[in-house]
Amino acid sequence: MRKKILIVDFNLYSLRELKQFLESNEFIVYSAQDGEMAYKTYLEDKPDLVITEIVIPKIHGLHLCKRIALESEHRTPVILISGIYKSIYIKEEVINFYGASAFFEKPINKRLLMWEILKLLNIRISEKILFKKIGESELIEMYDESIDYKKIADSAREKISSKEFFHDIIDEINKELETL
Repeated sequence: MRKKILIVDFNLYSLRELKQFLESNEFIVYSAQDGEMAYKTYLEDKPDLVITEIVIPKIHGLHLCKRIALESEHRTPVILISGIYKSIYIKEEVINFYGASAFFEKPINKRLLMWEILKLLNIRISEKILFKKIGESELIEMYDESIDYKKIADSAREKISSKEFFHDIIDEINKELETL
């Protein structure tokens, strides 16, 4: 069963780019350009995950995040993104106070974003696939939560530089799901 993701961004270019990326990785994607439309879409379509820009009109992204986190009892992960808020404290604040599951600065590293999405949606990737694609030592580092995203990106960049990396993983997951 394909997972549903709601993406929210006031910037139409960013919205389209992220939507194309997620759809190319076999997700069903809903989009909105403001918090009000996003909340309505969230209620109607029940996405499995929400990715929202912090600065959006009508309902601020932080308030949208907190509302979804509380109403879903933290069952719907929310990833906050921002091109404006870039303080080292913002990640901690959005997770601890607003209930976000993750935070990414723009420009978004799409491979790291995909890694986070797979993790948050509990899409299990067999160790055999990951060892083949990334390598055991890099995989162990990725699971270590004490390592920051930049370090993960630097260590993983060489192994996952291919454009086909996540397409291959999605194909492998779909093959495994077909056998269930």
